[in-house]
Amino acid sequence: MATTGTAYFDESGSGGDALLPGYYGVAGFAATDDKWDVFDKLWKAALSDANAPYLHMREFAHSTDAFAGWRHDKARRELLMQGVVKAIRESDLSAFGAAMRVADFDALTEE
Repeated sequence: MATTGTAYFDESGSGGDALLPGYYGVAGFAATDDKWDVFDKLWKAALSDANAPYLHMREFAHSTDAFAGWRHDKARRELLMQGVVKAIRESDLSAFGAAMRVADFDALTEE
């Protein structure tokens, strides 16, 4: 019986809010459906334990939007991070990523 899998990924561009200006990156995780089921349960538990509606790192890192009141709540911030890292580690996801200088990409030709 064949096992299906899914990959989820996100990008970081070279705009003004880029983590590393001048570079473009893509990273994510791939896993079989049964591993995603484990991840989903652990991820939801991490959010629930920290009373977080979701996790978007741009908001979390800068304590904005749903995380506006979290700026000085170190214990709550750590609880959420510990939970989501646990979800990733214990569900045995396969991580992948790549980065490239935008100038190098722009220098490519169709050939």
